[in-house]
Amino acid sequence: MPLLCRVNFAKVRRAIKVHPLFVLMAAVMIALNMLGQFFMLLLAVTLHELSHAGVARLFKITNMKIVFLPIGEFVVLKNFEMLELHKKLIIVLAGPLFNIITAVIFWNTQFRNFAGLNLALGLFNLLPLHPLDGGRLVGLILGYIRGVLWANKVMYKFSRGASWVFIALGFVQTILFPFNISLTCIGLYLRYINEKEYLNAMYIFYRNITNKRANIFKMRSLVVSKHTKIKHLAERLNYEHYHVMHVLSNNTLHKTISESDFIEHMYRRGISGTMQDLR
Repeated sequence: MPLLCRVNFAKVRRAIKVHPLFVLMAAVMIALNMLGQFFMLLLAVTLHELSHAGVARLFKITNMKIVFLPIGEFVVLKNFEMLELHKKLIIVLAGPLFNIITAVIFWNTQFRNFAGLNLALGLFNLLPLHPLDGGRLVGLILGYIRGVLWANKVMYKFSRGASWVFIALGFVQTILFPFNISLTCIGLYLRYINEKEYLNAMYIFYRNITNKRANIFKMRSLVVSKHTKIKHLAERLNYEHYHVMHVLSNNTLHKTISESDFIEHMYRRGISGTMQDLR
């Protein structure tokens, strides 16, 4: 039994990662005599992320990691991208919905402050910005309709612009409420994490795109010109479909390229060139 306990503890330790700045933030909150608020926020955020993880387990995802960051937490779910679209949307929605439901349950009780915190957390996470849940929802839907890399690029640009809005509002907040720099911190953090999110999403896409065929339920045909750039067509691929490219030349079918051949070409020769370069 002691050995079993040690093994379980080791698994828990591997499943949890704490960012050094999280420890610094906790120390600052304690120094400002805000220990109660800190633990209340930590509880709300932890339950939010456990909701994501709990629903993911219902869809047979058991390999996950919880990362504690300076302004919150997030759950890393292995092979999340390979799930069907509706399952991914349900997992992402689980966190904000849990916070909102918790707020409704506790609103007219002595825990109204906790309810208000959950309501704010749930609504904030529904903002269409990366890496918030609202941004993931919009990104998943756009990725299904128009392509994963295209959606990633659009969400990156929009979220980057929104982070500057938070920073600008932070300056106003500092003038009206001296020493309150919360909006500035949120804006700077969103800008920092959005850069990492953008690069990470591209890495995940190229890593997983070749392994998706066992999970494909639909075929999608893409009609393109032989002058269509390969990098633009790559932006139109998603996880939910297996794509077949019909290449036209002078409005007649020039050739048909499978997604497997298209990806193999990208691996061998990169994303430069046009569709007429594929053999």
